[in-house]
Amino acid sequence: MKKFLTAVTLVTSLAMPSFADFGSSFSNFDSPVGVNVNHRPHGNPPPPPPPPPPRPVETTVISTPDSPIRLGGRIAIGGGFFNDMTHVNLELGGALHVRVLPMVYGVAELDLAFRNYSKKYDSDRYWGYRTEFEDSFTEVSLDIPLIGRFQPLPFVFFEGGLKLGFNLTSFYSDTYSYYDAYGDYIDGGSLDNGDWDADFVTVSLVAGMGFTVKTTFGGGHHRAYYSRDVDVGVRLVFDLNNAEFDYDIKDEDGKIHHYSAGEGHPWSVQFQVTYLL
Repeated sequence: MKKFLTAVTLVTSLAMPSFADFGSSFSNFDSPVGVNVNHRPHGNPPPPPPPPPPRPVETTVISTPDSPIRLGGRIAIGGGFFNDMTHVNLELGGALHVRVLPMVYGVAELDLAFRNYSKKYDSDRYWGYRTEFEDSFTEVSLDIPLIGRFQPLPFVFFEGGLKLGFNLTSFYSDTYSYYDAYGDYIDGGSLDNGDWDADFVTVSLVAGMGFTVKTTFGGGHHRAYYSRDVDVGVRLVFDLNNAEFDYDIKDEDGKIHHYSAGEGHPWSVQFQVTYLL
């Protein structure tokens, strides 16, 4: 009997695995061959999706070969002095830039120009009152500048050429003001006004320089970014015509008197901005 119990114990120990081996089999359990089972640690979120590729920035540079023709809008403000006259002007219009050679461009513009020339006189007439008279000459013209531009760097340019101006309308006004016996300023209003016989065609020399700056706008959700060039510069404009600033006044008796405020070659310094498409 003792030998039988010993034999049963020996067979049982050989037939059954140990608890350590049984636990190890659970820890090393592998999925059956051919079954696709994904495993990840419990509680960790899935990895984030890759970031979207950056949107390309649309650029237009005046010096690139793929943009030989450029259109744009232009505004210019200027002023100057000559022969005791004050000259102010404003130009609004468009511009066409054409690449002729590397770093060389032809520029044609079409502007509606407003120009004013004024001259003041002081006198001690009228019972000792100091009176101030002002002659004002205004002209509206259609200007066509034809300019050559040299751009050694993408952001620096030098330019020069001619500007043709075609007179659309021109007129003058003669006003006065004075200080009364109490020192108060009195606006006397207009003495006379009428047409000013300005030159129909004006030819001017143009020379200047400036910088091209890049502006970026747009963006946001599902929107692209756009980049545009803006020319910012200064010009010297010198009129080749000998402009005459004169007018006629009819007195109470019907007689016509001719007055002249002077003559000369107006010039001005202009600050301009051109937005290129």
